[in-house]
Amino acid sequence: MLAAAMELAEYKDQLRGYRRRVGAILDAARDTLLGAMHGDSNVLTWYGEQFWVDRARRLVLPMYVFDALPAGHTLADDGDGGEAHDNLEVFGGPSRMVASHEFLRVFGAMLAGTTDRHTWATTGAHLLNLAVVQPLINKSFEPLFWLAFAHDTPGPIDNFYQTVGESMFDMMEYPTRVPDPDELRRGQGRLLLELTSGLMGGDAEQRSADDWLRICNWQLHAQYPIMDRLFGEIWSRTTRAELEVRDARSSSPR
Repeated sequence: MLAAAMELAEYKDQLRGYRRRVGAILDAARDTLLGAMHGDSNVLTWYGEQFWVDRARRLVLPMYVFDALPAGHTLADDGDGGEAHDNLEVFGGPSRMVASHEFLRVFGAMLAGTTDRHTWATTGAHLLNLAVVQPLINKSFEPLFWLAFAHDTPGPIDNFYQTVGESMFDMMEYPTRVPDPDELRRGQGRLLLELTSGLMGGDAEQRSADDWLRICNWQLHAQYPIMDRLFGEIWSRTTRAELEVRDARSSSPR
């Protein structure tokens, strides 16, 4: 019994360690993003991959989508069929699409130090937009993002945006068009109702912004078993990435 308790305590410590490491990754990304928002260059470099930051829309796009760097600090929407318009739709508007298991793969590669072995710029841009940019302008979204990510792990849903779309800003239109706060909170309430099996979120639009943020954060802490499962999955992906590198080195000719 004592040995089992010790093993469980060690497992919990490992999970806390992975949670801290992921937090440090995103904290550093936020600092780098703010540098790209307010510095001399719009270019954000993250784990060796380069992204371009639309300062007006607060939108991150992978550098590979541009044949040449855009002039100025924001993209000019060139209308239906235009390159800029298509990129805005894909990374900030109605065509956004990413699967949460791709986030697990990227976090695993980052923690294992193997990002150079995989193509991940598209997923990285979505991860930055969801986990770093959106919480800067939509504070209640941060705990909802993590709860939704945890519930979807390891990722049965093909498009994560179908789950969280109503709870976030349309960044293609931002800041020209900002969601009505009550409507946004109703969307977030519907998401929290789904994530809590109908227990919380039904009165979201009746709450003040501060109270609603406290409720969302409380749910994030209350649902610790599912959060443990999420970081256990990230741990698994990290180990898998480390083993892939070890196996590749052992099989390479000397």
